[in-house]
Amino acid sequence: MPVVRARLPRLAPLLLVGALAAAALPMVAGLAEMRSLAHLLVGGEVERWREVIAESMRGAPPPPDDALFEAIVRAHRGEGLVRVELRGHEGVLRASGGASLAALDGVCDGAERPRVRVVGARVFVCAMQLPPPPPGFGPPPGLGPHRRPTLRFVFEARASQAFAHARTVVALAGVFATLLVGALGFAAWRLLKAREAMAATVAEARHLASLGTLSAVLAHEIRNPLASLKGHAQLLAERVTHDDRLAARAGRVVKDATRLEALVDDLLAFARTGRLAAREVAVMPWLHSTAAAVSPAVRVVDGGAPAQWSLDADRLGEAIANVLRNALAVSDDVEVRASTHDGALVIDVCDRGPGVAPGDAERVFEPFHTGRATGTGLGLAIARRTAGLHGGTLTAHPREGGGARFCFVLPRG
Repeated sequence: MPVVRARLPRLAPLLLVGALAAAALPMVAGLAEMRSLAHLLVGGEVERWREVIAESMRGAPPPPDDALFEAIVRAHRGEGLVRVELRGHEGVLRASGGASLAALDGVCDGAERPRVRVVGARVFVCAMQLPPPPPGFGPPPGLGPHRRPTLRFVFEARASQAFAHARTVVALAGVFATLLVGALGFAAWRLLKAREAMAATVAEARHLASLGTLSAVLAHEIRNPLASLKGHAQLLAERVTHDDRLAARAGRVVKDATRLEALVDDLLAFARTGRLAAREVAVMPWLHSTAAAVSPAVRVVDGGAPAQWSLDADRLGEAIANVLRNALAVSDDVEVRASTHDGALVIDVCDRGPGVAPGDAERVFEPFHTGRATGTGLGLAIARRTAGLHGGTLTAHPREGGGARFCFVLPRG
């Protein structure tokens, strides 16, 4: 069963095609059958009108004239009879009744079987009969039966028209049903793909969670020995000042130990969870002290900030400091601005550096993604997580005039 579930998204397109074929083939076969039935209906209507006209002519004095045919058409016009005419063996019109239809000129000429023509929204059938020749209309001696006079009639094939309308309705219903099956199949396929993607995301999240736990444990275990190593290296560097080579090597150990210590601190900060210690904080004084702790070169701008806001000053201050350090690494022109928008506290960190590359607005927040040789790639990931713990967001945008703008949006807690 797990193997079948794993293969369902791959089999879904084939199942969808099969479902569409299963829905479409009976419809096509049904339409072909209905077309055959429509032809049978036309033939049946022709035979009916043959009998009606023959019955109406029976008992009338020969030869038929215009008055007789007009009376026949008038009596049956409500049923769809349009025209009746008699032509001699030489094709000359001898008598007729009903409407003259220019659109049907030539339809019956030379026809041995009924012909059909569609005029506008109506269906007309022109059929001919080869009755015994009326007196005075017989062919000259020696002519074959194909030269005998013909009785022709035109009628509106109402039963066939109604059937054609029903066929159209059935065709539209079949198309709709096929499209519905296709849409449902496509939706099911999308759901299967989404479920597969969600399962992959959950598996990746579990993997990352286990890695995060392992990283936190390792960072915690490494921290104390690393601090001891750094301290002894600093003592050694202080005592070997008389030897430049030893002093340089001890300084390199201190430098590397300091870098590893920063990485350990970032790992612990990234893995840290727990509830926030939120309290009401005076926004601008807190923002000034946060920026000053990073660099006195950072400008702090009051863009209409609220007097106080509920937040975890320490953890949010660390997040803003991370973003400020990244900005200072690429630009000397850095500012942090506090304002409000839609009832939320907005803190923008802006620089005049190269900005965020197109397509990297989300990637920059991924753990260990960094463009610097000495960076850990965790600063922005930690900052975004801290913003999320406050119920807010951290996003990256291009700054007008060049550079980047990192925007914290923090709703009131």
